[in-house]
Amino acid sequence: MKQAFTFFLLISVVTNCFGQQTTPASTIQSDYLKKSENQKKAAWILLGGGAALFAIGVIIPQGEEEEWTFYGPDHKNDGIKAVFCLTGTLSMLGSIPLFIASGKNKRRAASVSANLQMQQSKVIQRAGFAKISYPAVAVKLNF
Repeated sequence: MKQAFTFFLLISVVTNCFGQQTTPASTIQSDYLKKSENQKKAAWILLGGGAALFAIGVIIPQGEEEEWTFYGPDHKNDGIKAVFCLTGTLSMLGSIPLFIASGKNKRRAASVSANLQMQQSKVIQRAGFAKISYPAVAVKLNF
């Protein structure tokens, strides 16, 4: 009984491990395209959020006049307005590198290709030559 169980266990392991993966693995090109899409989405979010914060900073009313300085009167909401405007401006400026990186990754995806192909080779077997097939990975990079 032990021998039969061990035999069937060995057969089930071997049949599951035999052969190669039938579904294509993630390619370099699709990875670059996904990265480009994520960066572009983040850049648009930063740009839109920054524009909204800047607009809120401009729309907030000045409030009551507190004191007079050399530069003019200070108002109650000047600090809040400055924070919103500065944060919005920095957010919009921060979206620029993401747009640039997104474009670069999209160009890389267009220039990179990788595939799995079956190559053949001649091998000496017994009294003659035989052709055997083996998997080979081909990667093309145009940078």
